[in-house]
Amino acid sequence: MEDLAEDFCRELIGRNLLQPCDFLGDLSDVAGNYCKMHDLLRSLAHSLISDESIFLGDHEQSPNTNPLSKLRRLSMVNKGERLEVPDVLKQQQCLRTLLVWRSSEIKMVDNELLKTLGFLRVMDLSNTSLESLPDSVADLLHMRYLNFDRTKIKKCPSPSDASCLRLEGTPLTHVPKGIGELKDLNHLQGFVIGHDDRRDDEGCDLKELQSLSQLRFLEINRLERTQPAGVPVNSSFLRTLILNCGQLEDEVEAVAIQRIDKIYNELSPRSTHLHRLEILKFFGSGFPRWMMSTSLHVSFPNLTEIRLSSCKTCPQLPPLGLLPQLKSLHIWNTGAIKTIGPEFLGPRASSAATSFPMLEELEFWWMSNWEEWSFGMVEGVGEERRGALKLLPRLTKLELIKCPKLKALPPLGLLPELKSLHIKTAGAIITIGPEFLGPCASSAATSFPKLEYLEFEEMSNWEEWSFGMVEGVGEERRGAPKLLPCLTKLKLDYCPKLRALRPLGLLPELKYLSILLRFDASRFSSH
Repeated sequence: MEDLAEDFCRELIGRNLLQPCDFLGDLSDVAGNYCKMHDLLRSLAHSLISDESIFLGDHEQSPNTNPLSKLRRLSMVNKGERLEVPDVLKQQQCLRTLLVWRSSEIKMVDNELLKTLGFLRVMDLSNTSLESLPDSVADLLHMRYLNFDRTKIKKCPSPSDASCLRLEGTPLTHVPKGIGELKDLNHLQGFVIGHDDRRDDEGCDLKELQSLSQLRFLEINRLERTQPAGVPVNSSFLRTLILNCGQLEDEVEAVAIQRIDKIYNELSPRSTHLHRLEILKFFGSGFPRWMMSTSLHVSFPNLTEIRLSSCKTCPQLPPLGLLPQLKSLHIWNTGAIKTIGPEFLGPRASSAATSFPMLEELEFWWMSNWEEWSFGMVEGVGEERRGALKLLPRLTKLELIKCPKLKALPPLGLLPELKSLHIKTAGAIITIGPEFLGPCASSAATSFPKLEYLEFEEMSNWEEWSFGMVEGVGEERRGAPKLLPCLTKLKLDYCPKLRALRPLGLLPELKYLSILLRFDASRFSSH
């Protein structure tokens, strides 16, 4: 059913009836994405469902409805600590969807109210102060979707037929045993695993997930509290997997590192449908074996998005360049990494191999010990140019933020589709020269052929930026059209030691130049 719904969503997007809010041009995975529609279409939709759907604002308590109509959907703003539904709707006993907006004061839901909403299928109480639910929530036999994201709920509700349970950002310390009985569950978010010593009831372990074979979205928190059980994540339908440890301590005992290594190695996802993978606050000795494998592209042929965040103890990145469909890669706060080189691209089976063939967006943030970034190309100029065409051929956006020890930049000018480049707080860089542009194999070569936006920010030790052209004015002008031919916006923010800029007038499309006043004007000149 979910696959059919996604097909319908893709068709609506293809016909421009829906517009994804965050769209990279990929319709392969629409699950979990927010969409919007044109105001005219929205008005039409409202008119078509006017007898079945209603919105109650801040001061509307009694809806003006046709007594013969059967309302199915209620969106409301609730003032006060108790959730209140108008009597006229409770009497109809036909409400299917209840959505609460801008109602942060709600703390409780009455048992009697839930009894009158026996046909409810969707209930969204996210972003409220809800602390608990009555036990009668388990009697809502038709309930399919429960959203308690960012509430204060401390006990996990468990309606028997729920297919989506969202608990992200709650103070839950554990989920009692029994989650494995929700056989139809396909979306489990904010799932806290393991036992809490402060509670009498026993918490869930990884074995309970074995019976949840329909899962498409799975987020597991506090993985360090569980024990190795030889249990892989075996849902063949899984599209999104988020693995999260608790708060990372500065010092971790060797026994804890060995245990978390074993837990993650045994998790080994077995879904070729996986689109999104996040590894958060992992403190093992290195990324799991199933991520470091040279057959990564075979195990995850459809993976499009990866986030690696606060994996502070992993000294080497996986060979992610092997992934054939990867479009978005975010690497944040991996403090143990000092060098990124050919191992990141993956072994090349032949001269025709391509690393990161579909990657469009790449971010490195808070890489506190990162010193060297190498593409690992052949030193010969001609070979390097031929190799570059097979590296990151679709990358359009690159961000290097707070990498204070990075000493030099690779030949980013070779990236054929790069449109946006932002470099911030790379304090170890002193000179940016021809190596940044990439070698020209012939007079027809172009550096940064499609770059439109370039920003350098807080480069505290950067002294020189050279385009590497021949010094003679005529030669320099002949070379200029092949350098940054599409650049329209250049920003330089707090680069206090930068002494000179080469002729910006030779950049044919430059329309916006920002040099903030934090520059030391006495040291700055333009030739």
